[in-house]
Amino acid sequence: MSRRESRPEASRECVLRPQREQCSSCGKLMRVSYHNKRTVCTLRGLCRLSVVIRCCQNRACQRYHVAYHPEEEGIWALPQAEFGLEIIALVGALRYSEHRSIPDIHQQLHLRGVQISERNVTHLVERYEELVALRVADESRLQEVLRKEGRVILATRGLEPDAEHEVLWVLRDCQAARTPAGTGLALKQQS
Repeated sequence: MSRRESRPEASRECVLRPQREQCSSCGKLMRVSYHNKRTVCTLRGLCRLSVVIRCCQNRACQRYHVAYHPEEEGIWALPQAEFGLEIIALVGALRYSEHRSIPDIHQQLHLRGVQISERNVTHLVERYEELVALRVADESRLQEVLRKEGRVILATRGLEPDAEHEVLWVLRDCQAARTPAGTGLALKQQS
C-alpha cells in the first residue's frame, strides 16, 4: 500500500563533505563536481542530507571523473535507501536476537516515532539478511574486485542500535561509493 499522506519535512539537515581533497592516484586537487540530496529516516527523525561529491579533473589520471564520496556517507543509509542503517540494525536485532515477528517490530518502530509500513519492515529484514550474508560470502570474489580496483579507501563505523544489542560494523569503499563486495555496505556482527 502506498503512503496515504505526505512525509513531513526533515527536522534537521546535514552536509557531508569528503575529508580527502587530493586524488589518491595522481595527487592533484579534486574539485567538487556535484551534490546529491536525499532525506533519510533515522531513529532520531528525518534528516535531509546534502552529499558533496568530488572528482579528479586531471585527464591523464586513471581516476579522471571517478566520483569520490564522503567517508561519512556510508554510516547513514544504503544507496537510494529511505531508512537509515541504524534502523536496519535495530530491525535485525529485534528479529534475530529477540525473535520478534514483523508486526512486533513494526509496533516497536512506531513507538520510537518511525513512520514505516509492515511491508517496509519486511524489506528491511531482507536487507539485513543480505548484508549479513555478505560477511560469509565468497572471499575470492572480493579479492578479485580489489585486484581490479588496485586500491581501496575504507570508511568504517560500528552501529549499535541499543546498548544491549551486538555491534554491526559498516565498511564502505569511499572511492567507488560501494564496498568491494559491490553492494554499498557490509555488516559484521561482533558481541
